[in-house]
Amino acid sequence: MQSRMFLIAALLGLAACSSPEEMEQAVAQEGGGQSASANSASASASVDGNSSSALASSSAGAAAHSEATDLYEYEYSWPAAAAIPGLRQELQSRMDSTKSRLIADAREGREAAQDSDFPYRPHSASWEWQVAADTPRFLSLTAKVASFGGGAHGNYGKDVLLWDRQRDTALAPLDLFTSPAALNRAIAPRFCAELDRQRAQRRGMAVNKATPFGQCPPVEDLEVILGSADGEAFDRIGLYAAPYVAGAYAEGDYEITLPLDAAIMAAVKPQYRGAFSAR
Repeated sequence: MQSRMFLIAALLGLAACSSPEEMEQAVAQEGGGQSASANSASASASVDGNSSSALASSSAGAAAHSEATDLYEYEYSWPAAAAIPGLRQELQSRMDSTKSRLIADAREGREAAQDSDFPYRPHSASWEWQVAADTPRFLSLTAKVASFGGGAHGNYGKDVLLWDRQRDTALAPLDLFTSPAALNRAIAPRFCAELDRQRAQRRGMAVNKATPFGQCPPVEDLEVILGSADGEAFDRIGLYAAPYVAGAYAEGDYEITLPLDAAIMAAVKPQYRGAFSAR
């Protein structure tokens, strides 16, 4: 999901450390030197201007990366629950790729500003991963995402990741369903009715189905967040619409959570139904 407004991420589960500076000191004491990520940040500073960066982790497995240059600002963190070797590698890979994309976009934006003789405003992005559900087989993570790309305002949204402990791999929540169309049919009656209720409330008028933001967005345009009340099985499904997906930016985002029912259960692939529980 593309997002353009910078968010100062609240770092979760970092044992014995209350700030990025304290965590950085702890890592330096334990590791005896500068991290590879910090060295990479220093290298980029020679091209992009003054830089300050910190990569911190706790013995519990949480991690946080913070970097700032004249060109961009970037933050990325994940909680202790993500201290699974394969999952850590996945998150590290995503961190590296999103930062590379941010830097490329920021350099392009700076060149455009210089060509137009406009002051350049540093681009920024952040990901703050949190646990949505932790069941025997799956760890469901959701991230608060925000960034700024030099426009009139930033943007924000969410990202999702599902870790399958049994297969030791990352999945998208939609991978657990027979098809997006099947899940759409299962959720549409309840989701669309509740979305229209909330949109009408925010707009102060009934939803006009003929307008661009009058339609009910398909599940492919949403972030699907699988949740669990008892930590044993997924028993609810969150459906998140970022700004511009279900309404104008001024309306904000929408998030609707539905208890799992027989219709949704029928849309789950047979091999994953044991991980779900319908109410």
